[in-house]
Amino acid sequence: MITLEYIGQINILYVEDEEEIRHTLTRFLSKRARKVYTAENGQEGLELFRTHRPDVVVSDIQMPVMDGLEMAREIKAISPETPVIVTTAYDDSSFLMESIDLGVEKYIKKPLRTQVLFEAIDRAARLLLQRSEIEHKNRIIQAILDNSPGFIATLVNNLPTYLNRSFLNYLGYESLDNLLREHDCLDDFFVQKDGVFYQNAPKGVWLQYILSNPDREHIVFLRGKQQLKLDAQAHVVKANLISSSDNPEVADRLCVVTFANVTELEMEKQHFQEQAMRDPLTSILNRKFFIQELDREIARSRRYDHTFSLVMFDIDHFKAVNDCFGHQVGDYVIKEVVMLVGSHLRRTDVFGRYGGEEFIILLPETNQDGAMALAEKIRHAISSHVFDFTEHLSCSFGVAEFDGEASSFDIIKRTDDALYQAKNTGRNRVEFC
Repeated sequence: MITLEYIGQINILYVEDEEEIRHTLTRFLSKRARKVYTAENGQEGLELFRTHRPDVVVSDIQMPVMDGLEMAREIKAISPETPVIVTTAYDDSSFLMESIDLGVEKYIKKPLRTQVLFEAIDRAARLLLQRSEIEHKNRIIQAILDNSPGFIATLVNNLPTYLNRSFLNYLGYESLDNLLREHDCLDDFFVQKDGVFYQNAPKGVWLQYILSNPDREHIVFLRGKQQLKLDAQAHVVKANLISSSDNPEVADRLCVVTFANVTELEMEKQHFQEQAMRDPLTSILNRKFFIQELDREIARSRRYDHTFSLVMFDIDHFKAVNDCFGHQVGDYVIKEVVMLVGSHLRRTDVFGRYGGEEFIILLPETNQDGAMALAEKIRHAISSHVFDFTEHLSCSFGVAEFDGEASSFDIIKRTDDALYQAKNTGRNRVEFC
């Protein structure tokens, strides 16, 4: 005899028009089930179902007012997951076929053997309770996912099938259905920035790239529909492929994708990168990053057949300033000179500290005459400026226009040669090479 483990945890609706059978079976069921509701026809049974929503329905087929199969059809329309077990004394294959079509869980011939019926009810109860437990766990998981600050999505062949609540809120949608009315992929929310791995790629390629390179860090910039591109936030993306078939040619590509917001970390990273680019005393570019900018300008000039010029200058007799007034005054003089020079430069000009008291300026779209004129203007501004402690200072300038040099070294050398020509011919002057 099979142990009935689950029947005691459910409520049963039993519908039978024969009073003696109904009374006898109800007595047996009541000893095992949590609660038993009884009805003598399908219409009465349907009303009890609507009122009490029992877990399992057991019903005879042929009854007055409404038969069992018609009642089962109505119940399945209300609650497709409710198990229905039908009993009948008639050997009619049409009843069996209709029961199958309705999706009833068990078809039992009369006279009933209670053990067979109870085992069928217990089996239905087990499946029902297992499904209920799974649904409960799924609700817990759903709550955890929806309350997670990270963004979680599932994609089938690149089409979003689930986004957690945090993700939907960030993108500006109440539900996934609302989002899918306007977009068919997440690519629409990616913002293009220099150097991103998905730059100018066709839709969906980003996901394939992540799956093909799982050990790399991938960052995307996401913005919601109410956000400007400037407000896009950085997220580290990870993806896992879950295939529904061992055959990759027919499998749906189900992917679980997570987005972790690293905007603050990215800002810190950019801050440190910015610091690494800058001279700590003056905040202008240091030598290394100035040369990188110069290399880029050389490439642009060759590509578009444009010109540019370099201006290099240093502070005349700066060693004497340090020796007479100390390094603190020397630092003040350097910062003051940088401020004066900066006030004469355009936003497109690149200003850097080449070393010590020596500085260099990149002037895009500027020929030698324009560079000489600017250098002379800066020279005059510095020589006429009244500095604290030292009062007056001067600077010597060298200028060179790009002449198709093969490298940044070559044009810097020409500019440096012009600077030393200025220093060797009296200082406080501008020379070109």
